[in-house]
Amino acid sequence: MAEAKQKGDWVCEKTLGRGGFGVVELWHNEATDKRLALKRWVKPGEISAITKKRWVKECKMMQELEHDNIVKAFPVPTALQDERAQLPSLAMEFCAHGSLRYLLSRPENCCGLREKEAHAMTRDIALAIQYLHERDIVHRDIKPENIVIQENEAKKPTFKLIDLGYAKDLDQESLAKSFVGTLLYLAPELFKQTNYTKTVDYWSFGTTVFECLVGFRPFLHSISPAKWVSIICKKSNTEIYAYFDKREVVFSSEIPKPNYLCSVVQSYYENFLQSLLIWDPEVRGGMLPNEKTPQCFQMLHNFLAIKEYFYPILKHDTKLRELQTLIEKDSNVPVSSQILLTNAGPSVNLDGAAIEYCRSWEEDDIRIYLFSDVDLKRDPEELVPTNLVLTMITTDHSFSLFHEQKRAWGHGIHFLYLLTTHAELLSSATTALSNHLMEGSREFQKAKALMVTTKGELKANLEFFMQSVEFDITQLNNKKSQAVDQTFINELSSEEWISARDDIETCSTQLIDKVEKVEKNCRILDAQVMRVLRSPTVKDSSQVFQGLYTQALDMYNDLRRTPKENQKSALDNSNMNELMRNSNELWDQRSRLLSTQIWNLVQCLKNLRNLRDEIQNLRPELLQAKREILQHQRKRQQDLWGMLNFSQQPLSSYNLQYQALSSPESEPSMFQSQVVLSLEASNKIITESIHEKHRLKSAMAEPIVSPVRDLDWSFLDELK
Repeated sequence: MAEAKQKGDWVCEKTLGRGGFGVVELWHNEATDKRLALKRWVKPGEISAITKKRWVKECKMMQELEHDNIVKAFPVPTALQDERAQLPSLAMEFCAHGSLRYLLSRPENCCGLREKEAHAMTRDIALAIQYLHERDIVHRDIKPENIVIQENEAKKPTFKLIDLGYAKDLDQESLAKSFVGTLLYLAPELFKQTNYTKTVDYWSFGTTVFECLVGFRPFLHSISPAKWVSIICKKSNTEIYAYFDKREVVFSSEIPKPNYLCSVVQSYYENFLQSLLIWDPEVRGGMLPNEKTPQCFQMLHNFLAIKEYFYPILKHDTKLRELQTLIEKDSNVPVSSQILLTNAGPSVNLDGAAIEYCRSWEEDDIRIYLFSDVDLKRDPEELVPTNLVLTMITTDHSFSLFHEQKRAWGHGIHFLYLLTTHAELLSSATTALSNHLMEGSREFQKAKALMVTTKGELKANLEFFMQSVEFDITQLNNKKSQAVDQTFINELSSEEWISARDDIETCSTQLIDKVEKVEKNCRILDAQVMRVLRSPTVKDSSQVFQGLYTQALDMYNDLRRTPKENQKSALDNSNMNELMRNSNELWDQRSRLLSTQIWNLVQCLKNLRNLRDEIQNLRPELLQAKREILQHQRKRQQDLWGMLNFSQQPLSSYNLQYQALSSPESEPSMFQSQVVLSLEASNKIITESIHEKHRLKSAMAEPIVSPVRDLDWSFLDELK
């Protein structure tokens, strides 16, 4: 009779896993909405003493352990307890996102996990291993099947160790000789059933990490254990990978490609794996005498604490301006030609710390885009496929073996992922540059409007100055004939005024002409900027390549489902060949369009900056020209008003002063020899000067409408 699927409020929703002795089921409490995983014994018949001991030990051990990266155990709810069972059940937290094996089996991970996922798994399981080893517990069976994934409060994955059924308390049985665990992940000393220590976990962990990075295990996993041991024992301590090349075994110290690691991160993982995958258990993990913590974990901690700017790895005190020099060495783009933008478009703060633009691997990326304003290439950098993908692109090659075909298709998926991500990067770089150009254009329009306004003020000042000089000269010439004493007025010559007028007119006119030429260039640039920003962009490129990538994933899934009896030889490869060729041709077309768009945007930005510099240099010249006009105007008015004030003094007083000023003992002053004008003429000049003053004030108050207002900029909002 089948066991009931409901006990009280608890309902068994599904079986999560089944082994030789037990089964793990998912139970759901309908009243509290709580879920748990229940591990219980199901094998009929007698239970050996060793098996019973191991089962009871796991239940007890799991209840005592408390760590975020080890699955939590808690008392079995009363409704789920079975008094008839020979062995106790184990209630554990339910990790809804499955096992690491399930994650690795997804087609998109056939060449390894993405960098962020690999970091999270490595960190979490390393912490769990450290926790166990601090309590002198060795797991002995670390493998993807025994690592499960839970989502934390921040909606990020947390990796947890499960299945401590084979774990041993080293204080009690550290010299036990038992052969347990999964063969493919076992440390070499366990194959030989010799004495072992906690370093067996380092080998298993290293093998698991390697598989997470590239999608397969490091050491000839397809051959028998006996042959495997006789071959791998010959490797050096730095070698972490073995493969066949023309039936010869080749060892390597590098993580093979393709993978999803950047070059710097890959080098760190290679050093880390070299410490874990050492054949000699005495030095495996970087164990030092009198040290409890192996070097491998400290190495990992230091590595994962680093914030990355893709390349190179930065120190905390590195300034962004210093980073520019490193970028120049890596990209050959001179510092003076670098345009560094954030993903939203604003320029970076070169005087700020570079670390401000970096994030740890756990946080969302802040991208910094590098553009060059010289020697720009319209052709994008070519993405070089692996030899297997290149074979599919250039030929109609069919593979003779199924596993070779499967591997080649995996490389194809990796290549399509690169095309998709690079298309997205080019599109977002285009958007960032467009946003930066629009913001720069707005600032440019303000500077241009200010220049045009200042030019208008200069023209008004010049016009008034010229008219007032002409008026003063005319009045001066008229008053000379009416003066009581010609001696004074003859000394007030108009030649200095005429000379100043001519100089100012020449300089100001030349400057105004220069500004108007810049205005003309501004109108041309305005049209260029609007044309480039309005030009159609290939916004859907990443979506197009995502569709091709999904198509490749489906094809790879179908290939994996091929029955074993049909895997003796490779299947038809024409569909994947065609997909690779079409994707490569499409990338060539789309990337050229996007690169040309970026080239045009950078050209506009470069022209905008050059013209902005001209405008900024012109404004001080305009202001200086205005000041010179006002200074000459003030000087002439001082001469006139000084003469008028002198002319209005009483005649007797004037004569006494004139005689005193004319005495040999006195130094001559500005008006000592000038002739007094009549009071009537002076009042007339004052009235006319006041009239001219008001006319200038009215002219300066008239609004100067900037040409920028005549441009249609409404389309810019649509581009955001």
